[in-house]
Amino acid sequence: MSLTPRYHTLERDLIEYQERQLFEYFVVVSLQKKPTGTVYVPEITQQFPLKLERSFKFMREAGDQFKAIPQFCFPDAKDWSPVSQFESETFSFVLTGEDGSRRFGYCRRLL
Repeated sequence: MSLTPRYHTLERDLIEYQERQLFEYFVVVSLQKKPTGTVYVPEITQQFPLKLERSFKFMREAGDQFKAIPQFCFPDAKDWSPVSQFESETFSFVLTGEDGSRRFGYCRRLL
């Protein structure tokens, strides 16, 4: 029986690594009231894992995308006003990197 050699490349290793995970990150985004008035700003209030642990280039690109997540979760934050009832909303989004890589996001908005 002859074994076909398996060639490993960084791209193949990354694809296999990503296929083993359901999520890369988990974040909780909350609306925080600015102390200067009635304006609300979306902020990441919890995250897992706590640190981005990959190459510097990956961390820089992921960090930039990571900062954009609150705006995707609350694109209407500037128009937000306190409410006593709110229908939950669920939607997904895609963050596309400069190199064309995509990170998929899932958002569940609750009151």
